[in-house]
Amino acid sequence: MSDGPVAVEAARLAAAVAWLSQAQWREDAERLAGAAPVTAPDEGPPTYGEVARRGVAVVEGLAHEGRWDEASAQARHLLAFFSAQGHHLGPIAAPSFDGLLAATLARDPGELADFCGLVREIFP
Repeated sequence: MSDGPVAVEAARLAAAVAWLSQAQWREDAERLAGAAPVTAPDEGPPTYGEVARRGVAVVEGLAHEGRWDEASAQARHLLAFFSAQGHHLGPIAAPSFDGLLAATLARDPGELADFCGLVREIFP
C-alpha cells in the first residue's frame, strides 16, 4: 500500500476503530494504511459520524482505485458496526450501509456515489 489518500484515510479509520474494540476491522484498516501513521486521537473516542465518514472515504477511495474487493470488505465492516448500533441511530443508518455494500459488490460507481452521499447526509 502506498502513502496516498486511501492510506491516509485508512490510518485515520484504524485509529478510530481502535476505540471500538473492533480488532479485525482495525487490522484490515492498518493493512490498508501501510506506512501511514496510525495514532489514536487524544480527544477521546470517535463519534458515529467520524467512523462513518472515515469508513466511506476509504470505501470510496478503494473503489476509485479499482480495488472493489477491498472496498467491499470495508463496507462489510461498516454495515456490521452500524447494524449493531441501530438502537442508538434509528432505522435509516444500517440500510444505508447495506446499500453501500451492495454497490461495492455490484462494482457500480454511480450507486456507490449515491450511497456515499446518503451516508454523508446522515452523518454530516
